[in-house]
Amino acid sequence: MDLDLDPVEEEQSDWREVSRAPSDEGKGSGADGAGNSGGRGGGGGGGGGSGAAPVKLSALSEDRDEHKSQSENDDVSSHGDDDEATSQGLGPDAFTDSSSAVDVDLSADARRARLLKRLYKVFSGPQLTTPLLRMRYHTWLLLAVMLIAHVVMYVILISIINRQFSNVREVHRLALAADRCQLATVKVAVAEFCTRTDIAPVSICEVPLTTTMLDLNSALDDLEVYHQTTYLGSGTAPRKLKESTAYYLWTSQTGTYKAYFDTQPAMWVNGTAGVWQLGNRFIATAREILYWGKQLKGRIGNLRAFKFVVANGLWAVFTGYTESLDYLVSYAWGEVSQVQKALIIMLAVEAAGVQLACIVYELVLLRTVERIRRGSLLTSLAIPSAMLRVLASRPLVIMEDSDDEDAEDDDAAADGNGGGKGGNTGGGGIKAGGGSGSYESDEDDFFHGNTAHGTAAAGNATRRYRRRSMEMVVPPPGAVLPGGAMPFDAGSSTSPYSHHPQHVPNRSADSSLRFGQGLHSEQAAPVDLGSTGGSGAAGMLLPGRRFAAVGVRSSRGGRLHVNGKELRPSYRNLVIFMVPLLLWEVTLIVMGAVSYMRLEGMQGPLASLNMASHVIYRYTRVRAMALLLVSSERGSSDLAFYRGALRNELTNLQSEYDTLMYGGLSITQAGKVFQKPVPASTFESSSFSNNFFRQERCFRWDQSKCYTPDSPYYEVTHHGLDVMLRRIISEMQLLAADDDNDATYNGTRYTTMYMVGTKDLYEGLQSSAQLFVDFSIARYNSIKLLQTILLVVTIIFFLSYALLLLRPYTAAVEREAMRLAGLMSHVPAEMDVTAHVRQVLRAYVRHVMRQKARGNGTG
Repeated sequence: MDLDLDPVEEEQSDWREVSRAPSDEGKGSGADGAGNSGGRGGGGGGGGGSGAAPVKLSALSEDRDEHKSQSENDDVSSHGDDDEATSQGLGPDAFTDSSSAVDVDLSADARRARLLKRLYKVFSGPQLTTPLLRMRYHTWLLLAVMLIAHVVMYVILISIINRQFSNVREVHRLALAADRCQLATVKVAVAEFCTRTDIAPVSICEVPLTTTMLDLNSALDDLEVYHQTTYLGSGTAPRKLKESTAYYLWTSQTGTYKAYFDTQPAMWVNGTAGVWQLGNRFIATAREILYWGKQLKGRIGNLRAFKFVVANGLWAVFTGYTESLDYLVSYAWGEVSQVQKALIIMLAVEAAGVQLACIVYELVLLRTVERIRRGSLLTSLAIPSAMLRVLASRPLVIMEDSDDEDAEDDDAAADGNGGGKGGNTGGGGIKAGGGSGSYESDEDDFFHGNTAHGTAAAGNATRRYRRRSMEMVVPPPGAVLPGGAMPFDAGSSTSPYSHHPQHVPNRSADSSLRFGQGLHSEQAAPVDLGSTGGSGAAGMLLPGRRFAAVGVRSSRGGRLHVNGKELRPSYRNLVIFMVPLLLWEVTLIVMGAVSYMRLEGMQGPLASLNMASHVIYRYTRVRAMALLLVSSERGSSDLAFYRGALRNELTNLQSEYDTLMYGGLSITQAGKVFQKPVPASTFESSSFSNNFFRQERCFRWDQSKCYTPDSPYYEVTHHGLDVMLRRIISEMQLLAADDDNDATYNGTRYTTMYMVGTKDLYEGLQSSAQLFVDFSIARYNSIKLLQTILLVVTIIFFLSYALLLLRPYTAAVEREAMRLAGLMSHVPAEMDVTAHVRQVLRAYVRHVMRQKARGNGTG
């Protein structure tokens, strides 16, 4: 009857040999005096027994007497023994006659334990522990290296993105500095003009002097912040301007300015200074006006400070800011391209370099362990089919506690003969000193062959069993089959063990070797470990044949054939370990590609921000020129000068505004460093477009001062910035075309400029320019958030990989070695299983080395 041997459950299904001798201790053989000397376990063997047998039997007699009562009370000597300690015997005569079942049970447990220990040492020896430990520790090291590499790349990328924040803010701050220096000039001019004796407090002069001084102070405060943060940075520690030309403009004597001296006669003196020094001087001089304006009640027209601010605020200082702004924008534009290149380089170094190399090395570690596991699995498949049939035909022992036990005892007694008499057994004659015996099986006699080694010729004794056993269908060792064939001669045609190659898929092996969920054999490389074929006897290591060859052959698809059985490769472990790493690799590349695409769209908003800043400070410049035009003395040369300047600035404003809204290049970009086309903001940004065309609201920062519906300026200020700006351009063009006598501060042209453009349009333009700053910052923040999420996921993924994949796998491999040893310990003692395992493992190692040498030679 076939019994499935599951190494996890390790069913107890072992052979027991039952002698034909009487069970009574006093019924010894009359032909040989050695029968009684052997006690219950040793009968004489027809007078021809060897001298070694009585010595061994006598040595065991004390143990028999000691455990006699115990075995009879327990009915069954070892049915409840540990599975791993009651199923294997050592030595060449596992099926020879038994002297005492009790002694066999006691000695078999110890012997099988020793065999199990030896087999476990073989399976879990250095050839397994070395690559397994290497995989465990090196995988942790690889994960740490991969994580450190990703953290380093993350820090580098975040630092580059933060630098882009700085670039965007610097461009915006420098553009606002160019605006605030002109705004401060306008406030100084208003303070001087509106305090003249012949000027009525209407239009722009309706504001009291104190309010004008407060506006001047606010403008100077903003200018001072923008001026200093542009040069020194906004951090706690000062930093140098990153753009070399801009740094040169700020530090070298590149700007020409004019200084007024109220000497006799009064004169103007030209001087040179860098933007940093010139801006500081402008701010300090303008702050003097804050003091003198209050002290002199606005009569500051003859002060040197007043003349310095008006002469340089709109020219030298403004020119220094705008020229350095051009270089900063060009630098920031190039930095975006550098970020994209740096991102590509980091992806190449991390994804295609460090991470991929670590994944490949992890694959090498995994395949090494799987290769060793494959060799271990070959040891069980290399067991000859004849021996497998012996295992499969071992009897099924049934525990019986009923009243039928007495009948079984009677049957066992009826089958027994005198211990000292020779005879023929039912299984065939045994030429061992003329002795013979019958063979019945019981699971606790699997180790009996080793216990009674050398005593088969001495005779047999019997013992009553309280078990019902099936008759053994396998001839005992030494039995001669018809035709002179031995029972384990698989090459004989008459042998009951002759076999044909059997197809044993790997999943079949897995069903009997269930070593833990998720643990499957790796792909088996094509091998040729020895003679091909599947002979059952060729690879069986019988006593005296320790160096018999193991026949293994290989086929395509990584299949291994041994003794007619096939081991198919399984890629489950490979998939489980490699797919998560490859998916993470793909995720890393995808995140990098998304970040790259987001950076690809950052140059457009930067160009739009630059042009929006141009529109802001150009509009303030138009306001300043219009004020100086209407405040100039009638008939003076200043009227013609400021009229021409106003016309020129209106042309520049209209060109820059059209460029901002509809894209392209403005006329002010001709001959400049930054000559990149500007995207059409009307179509690129919906929020920006809404501010200019669709919003029907007030754009003042202080909503409490907005015009009411009954105001004549309500309609123009509540229908978008485009309406207001084009209305102002139209009014200023008319003002520049008016006669000198009509170009006044209280005329409709300039009054419209003051009522609409001072708050509603000016503050609305600044809010719209801030949209581009906010968009750029938000885009960079989205990239930072994306990379931060990837970093957190990476940390969680690596920890999960180590704890949920690596740790269970290595533990399962270690358990597999023990269970393989337990499985192999069930092999009958006719086969030297330890030598068999070592031979197969050594042959497999030699094959691996030959494969490596062949691969190196081919490469």
